[in-house]
Amino acid sequence: MKSSYPIEDELIQNFNKIIEPTFDKINLLQEQNQKLTQLRDWLLPILMNGQVTVADAKEQIDELMVAEPGVGYEE
Repeated sequence: MKSSYPIEDELIQNFNKIIEPTFDKINLLQEQNQKLTQLRDWLLPILMNGQVTVADAKEQIDELMVAEPGVGYEE
């Protein structure tokens, strides 16, 4: 909905340009947190009962997790 105040519209558009990347980053981090929680819930029981070793788990995790461009997962 367009307002009758062009300056207000411009202000809103400028605000959106500034804040949208932040909201995109928040959404991405929420998705990553959800994936990590699922991975933890799957991995912890099989590590504790010896069905898999940490080395085996790391190999499987590396295949599942994709970092953001230019970001790697530290060991």
